[in-house]
Amino acid sequence: MLTDPNCVLRDHISKQKILSPTTIIISTNPSGPPFDGLFGGSTDNIAFLLGDSNTPPKAPNADAVQVDAIFWIERVEAVLHIPFFTVGSPPVFVRAQASVPGQRVAQFSVTPKEDIEFPGRDFTVTFTQIQVLAECDPGFQRAEVASRVGENADACRPH
Repeated sequence: MLTDPNCVLRDHISKQKILSPTTIIISTNPSGPPFDGLFGGSTDNIAFLLGDSNTPPKAPNADAVQVDAIFWIERVEAVLHIPFFTVGSPPVFVRAQASVPGQRVAQFSVTPKEDIEFPGRDFTVTFTQIQVLAECDPGFQRAEVASRVGENADACRPH
């Protein structure tokens, strides 16, 4: 997983029926495909990165020099099994099927307009999910990181 963080996303969508994916790619250093011909970039640090707990701060926590991210906004189709139901009963809460154990999935509140006899009935639904892969270079000074987490620290890794 550390060498290929995308494996988690691939596993999670492996058994999903994705109807319409939309991809958004952002970078604070837009060079190379798909950014050819663009200029600009850069990032700004959020407040807690500006310094330590001293007032005024004596040293910054980090200096985020580059951030890259890919967002996938996907319309997904799923089949839900609605068990026995009698009109007038409280809504039934049904979860979409997980692709991998422990995966968080969409949950639906269902109130059928007609009785559903045992053993139940399947319904096709669609929902939107958002996934993201982000990589950040926090810009730590290597000596400072090494002193905090050991001599072989690697500060530049996917987050």
